[in-house]
Amino acid sequence: MDMREYVYPELIFLIPFLNLTGWWIKHKTYIPNRFIPIILGVLATVLSTFYIYTSMGDDFLESLAKGTLQGVFLASTAVYANQLTKTVTDKTEE
Repeated sequence: MDMREYVYPELIFLIPFLNLTGWWIKHKTYIPNRFIPIILGVLATVLSTFYIYTSMGDDFLESLAKGTLQGVFLASTAVYANQLTKTVTDKTEE
């Protein structure tokens, strides 16, 4: 199973962008941390939909459906990568 089956390869760059955006929201704003995954999901959906609509020539509803799926996949991967990094680098022992 290849990740390219689920996420458009040209949108992979959004994962580090979403990670940096999440870090910025956490450290530079007063937005509660519980809203970060929602914000990242909406941002990824909007950017993915915009890309699909402008580059692939699909109609808007089809672009919105594909963009929503891509946004959920990308935001989930970004949040998972962040949680995995925090878990692996956690220095406290149980």
